[in-house]
Amino acid sequence: MTDTAHKDTWNRPITVDHINKDRSNNDLSNLQTLCLECHGRKDLIPRLRQRKTDTHMAAMVDMRRAGSTYQQIADATGLSIGGVWKALNGESK
Repeated sequence: MTDTAHKDTWNRPITVDHINKDRSNNDLSNLQTLCLECHGRKDLIPRLRQRKTDTHMAAMVDMRRAGSTYQQIADATGLSIGGVWKALNGESK
């Protein structure tokens, strides 16, 4: 996509991406231009697809075995009660 086409589509200049995600490495070999959609797909979307419950699963299982309610687990982890319930009941895959 050209910069002109990007401006027509997104109303802003094309983005510059750090290939290795190190923003301090501005060597030309580490830079590439990407449209907003491609930049988001490369950097942002993988983080959004990662389930927030994954990092808390062991603690949630331990808390549930110790008798904690779904609401108590949600409060302790900062997750939604629905997310906790789905994760602990195998429905968040």
